[in-house]
Amino acid sequence: MSVRKTKAHGLLWVILGALIAGLMLPQVATAADRSRSVSGWFGYWHDAAKMIDVAQNSGGVLGEVNIFWWHWAGTERPICTTASGRCQSDTATPWTNAKFDAARKGLQDQGILVFATHTDLDSSRRRELSDYLAKGSRRQAFAEQLTDWVVKAGVDGIDLDWENFAFNDGSETWNRTRPRLNDMIQRLGASLRAQGKLLSITVPGGYQPFNADGTPNPGGGYNVFDWPTLAANVDRLRLMTYDYSWSRPGPIGPHPWVREVARSAVAQVGAAQKGKIYVGLHQYGKAWYQRDAQDDVVTVGNCPNKWTPNDRDATALTPTRAREVAAAYGIEPRFDATQREYTFDYAKSQAGSYVDSNGNRRNKTCKVRKQVWFGGEGTAASRTEIVQEFGIGGVATWELTSVEGNFFQALAPLANGNPVPQAPPAAEAEKSFTLKAKTNKKRPAAGGKMLIKGKLRPKEEGTTVKRQLRIKGKWRTKEKATTSAKGRVKFRISLPSQPRKYKFRLKSKRTSNHGKLLSPVMRVRSR
Repeated sequence: MSVRKTKAHGLLWVILGALIAGLMLPQVATAADRSRSVSGWFGYWHDAAKMIDVAQNSGGVLGEVNIFWWHWAGTERPICTTASGRCQSDTATPWTNAKFDAARKGLQDQGILVFATHTDLDSSRRRELSDYLAKGSRRQAFAEQLTDWVVKAGVDGIDLDWENFAFNDGSETWNRTRPRLNDMIQRLGASLRAQGKLLSITVPGGYQPFNADGTPNPGGGYNVFDWPTLAANVDRLRLMTYDYSWSRPGPIGPHPWVREVARSAVAQVGAAQKGKIYVGLHQYGKAWYQRDAQDDVVTVGNCPNKWTPNDRDATALTPTRAREVAAAYGIEPRFDATQREYTFDYAKSQAGSYVDSNGNRRNKTCKVRKQVWFGGEGTAASRTEIVQEFGIGGVATWELTSVEGNFFQALAPLANGNPVPQAPPAAEAEKSFTLKAKTNKKRPAAGGKMLIKGKLRPKEEGTTVKRQLRIKGKWRTKEKATTSAKGRVKFRISLPSQPRKYKFRLKSKRTSNHGKLLSPVMRVRSR
């Protein structure tokens, strides 16, 4: 997506003067020179100087930004400028304020395109926007107002981040919201193009890129977003390929999943539109409490049963903060070569409470195990591979002020066409883990018992393993167990009284040392 530089010709002294000036001053890419493959978001809470500084430090790699500028505030204020998380006070220029205007000018002066993001994230306003878009006259008026504000604010386009549709409105609303949204995007796209402006829409990457039969899953499972129709009417289709692991430990944007999302998106929108697809690139981390098979927090040493920590789980942190935590515990984060993220485990003392045998809540400090995953320059390199493999538009980074030192260098191939960089080596070579399983009886008696044994190699204690049974073409989890110090599990099974054929397998949960593991399928026939 890079644009070739134009060459100016002139007199010799003009050329020499330009060369001398180039040696003395930092080079700033013009709008025509910039590749648009590297993009990202700034939150409304950052000051203009911070945004401008991030762009300057990108070395010309950052091509466009989205600033959380406007938001949905109800049917009376479908668009308002955000200030401290609320609508700003009435002004003569309601479409902007001094901070946003300074940021826009400073970024555009560097040749960077600026999109004003309009959000619908407030769960207390669930279904409001969908209901508002029910009437064609409202959709047209809204499209015209958004276009008017884009022009008056001086931005290059608008980015729509309307997440309530997927996450809070309820799937029962999707069939009626989808045609409303499609029509709104068609109207808004046409209105913006008439003014020479751009339209971007940000949507979830989804939880299941493909159906069981191998066909692409519309919207990755969130079919309220009609990717083919949206792609045909926007300039950017930004996929939020992060938050894969949410309430329990795991990678935030695992490389295999992101690659499948990209593959599914390309299949859905087609070759003509795939250049509009941007995959999400997270530059943040989360620290979770480790949990056992019963979903209790894992503690070290003597701690009461059902003890719970006082602070919340899944704490967000920047990559820099994650490395600081690791250093404080004398740990070097490990780069997971499969997931393309950084991770580490540590133990800490944590205040919490439990209910004693008399029903009274008691306070107690226990030692707990935590697991951290976060994105960094190695994650950026992995996204570069995906973009180049599928020939899509680029990456969209959340959040730009959190990037690590070599982050933009890892994305430079998208801006200048160089070969994909190698991901940084892991702190330690990742071991190859396997999960084996066997049964004590291949032809057990119907109504009798049988035993399945599992073995994880290399040995790993405390890993959750599921026993699964194939039922009507799908694998169903029947029970769980955790591995012993020798990496072993056992499942004792009581068989139905009627003879039949079975397919069993074992499946381990992902840990910081390996991804999910599957044993070979065991075929059993009772008699």
